[in-house]
Amino acid sequence: MSADLETLPKSLDLQQKADIVLLDRDGLPLVSPKSTSYNTGLLRHRFGWLFLLTVVFPLFLGSIYYFIIASNQYMSETQFIVRSTNSSAASGIAALIQNQGLARASDETQDVLTYVKSYDMVMSLVKKDNLLSIYGRPQGDFINRYPNFFGKNTEQKLFHHYLDWMKIWVDESTGIVTLDTFAFVPSDAVSLSQAIVHQSESLINKLNDRAQADAVAYSQKLVDQAKDEFVKVEDQLTAFRNSNGTADPGHEAVMSFNSTHKLTTELAKLRAELSQTSTLTPMSPELPSLRANVRSYQQVIDAQKSRLAGSQTSLATKLSAYEQLNVKKLLAMHELENAVLNLERAKSEAKQQHFYIQTIVEPNLPDFANYPRASLGLLLIGILGLCSFLILSNFYSISKEHRR
Repeated sequence: MSADLETLPKSLDLQQKADIVLLDRDGLPLVSPKSTSYNTGLLRHRFGWLFLLTVVFPLFLGSIYYFIIASNQYMSETQFIVRSTNSSAASGIAALIQNQGLARASDETQDVLTYVKSYDMVMSLVKKDNLLSIYGRPQGDFINRYPNFFGKNTEQKLFHHYLDWMKIWVDESTGIVTLDTFAFVPSDAVSLSQAIVHQSESLINKLNDRAQADAVAYSQKLVDQAKDEFVKVEDQLTAFRNSNGTADPGHEAVMSFNSTHKLTTELAKLRAELSQTSTLTPMSPELPSLRANVRSYQQVIDAQKSRLAGSQTSLATKLSAYEQLNVKKLLAMHELENAVLNLERAKSEAKQQHFYIQTIVEPNLPDFANYPRASLGLLLIGILGLCSFLILSNFYSISKEHRR
């Protein structure tokens, strides 16, 4: 039944009006009150189920997890810094302002951070500090403890579980490292934190031992090389002495020069006496003897001069080679002395601790559970569920309008 809106009798009741299809002035049908009520109820029904699925049901599951399933998780925090001894030499006021030779060891700090997050750290904690027992406490819920029902008991899974239950970072401005460890039992969180710091100290000790051993080994190598060089030069000097038949050409040259000087002085006296005798007593029987002495002295002096210089076998030639070898010997001796001193210094420094961990804040024993945070978790679930509901409901309304 259809009718114009202006010609509709006023005597009709509500039920009759609901059954009438109203027409507007253009003759197009209008939606009846009964149809409008039906569509509104249908939308409420569908959106009600959507609200239950996106908001109420996730909140219900979250409440079951946070208030029934989830176990308390306790956090212990400790802070430490890696320091190094300052090996630079200083004295007086300079030594006083160097803060007693202590300095931050930034490279070693990064080594510690890398080691704490490494697979080797996990395996060491498993062997020495019962890491599996800490993560598998019966106080823990079946979802968060290790191993759990949905994960395999493998070393790789354990490594990722360890990374999820530990946080470590460094303040670049101060060099202070902060370590947070989590466990189902407060004492386990403290024990795990202490164990990680202890293992880090073991790493630092290994780095110390390795650096010290390398320094001593390198210094010993320099000593051995200096000894070999010194022995080599000594062998060359011995071969030179044997081949030239002289122990010290320098000393021999000095002796020969002094002898030549004395002979030259004596020759001068003989020549003066010969000249005087020849002038005063030309027929003196001493003249032949004086002339023979002058010739003899002159021959000896010429031989000495020839021995000193003027040929390849002279003392001057030998002395040049000898001085070169002697200089090499002195240099080798000096290098050997320096190498020995460096070795003694390296051994002395090897007895000192170059790097060490200084604990600033000891691991605290937590007296309340840091996790789970039920209020925050449920709030996030409610917000995400409500956003999902609004998005899906709007999408449904737009798609339905588009189909019309």
